[in-house]
Amino acid sequence: MRKKFDYALIFIGCLKKRSGEFVDISVVAKEFNLPRAYLEKVAQELKRGGWLESRKGAGGGYRLAKDPG
Repeated sequence: MRKKFDYALIFIGCLKKRSGEFVDISVVAKEFNLPRAYLEKVAQELKRGGWLESRKGAGGGYRLAKDPG
């Protein structure tokens, strides 16, 4: 459970820095040396919880659902 929470914080922090852009999960996984498949599961949970939104295709990925300010 702790690992999932840590990954969620890392992912949310990364998205916050990129203010509103959609970010491919592979980029985040590589940047922080995290397992992509597990990070994807964490991202899906965050999306279901209303924290993230996603877009498929070129230029897609995840971004924060609300302005962090």
